Amino acid sequence: EIDYFSGLSEQLKYADFETAMEIREELVKQGYLFEKEKGKKKKKKKDVSPSYTTITTEQGISISFGKNNLQNDALTWHTKKSNIWFHTKDYHGSHVVVHDDNPDEYTIRLAANIAAYFSAGRLSSSVPVAYCPIKNLKKIPGAKPGMVELGKYKTIYIDPDEEQISQYINL
Repeated sequence: EIDYFSGLSEQLKYADFETAMEIREELVKQGYLFEKEKGKKKKKKKDVSPSYTTITTEQGISISFGKNNLQNDALTWHTKKSNIWFHTKDYHGSHVVVHDDNPDEYTIRLAANIAAYFSAGRLSSSVPVAYCPIKNLKKIPGAKPGMVELGKYKTIYIDPDEEQISQYINL
């Protein structure tokens, strides 16, 4: 539980309003927060799909990433199994997906940089980032949103580079 809340705390550090509200929604779904009752009738809220961020490289390859557990889940489990998934190995952080099954070195390094930057390792150097095709991931039964089990993967070490990321995203 402490690990789970530590991850949520990290996500809130770079959350915009919409992302923070999705984190709140996750806490309600997990039973940690309760909706306020307004009046006697309780309306059931329509589930809205979490919206993750997508950028396009100069090579025309799309890279998407989540900024909270609900976005991470939506991104990871609703994309092609041949796409390449990235996540820091030793830190809480964003799931990053390259929408290509054979990305070039630049795209791999950019995706790993995004994973390292949007993680608790943002201020570290040589951050280990695991990456693999999504087909090598397993959803852990009964686990909190955003939790995955990795099968076969590779590791790349990245120094988070805010300047490179700011070319694609307004930070």
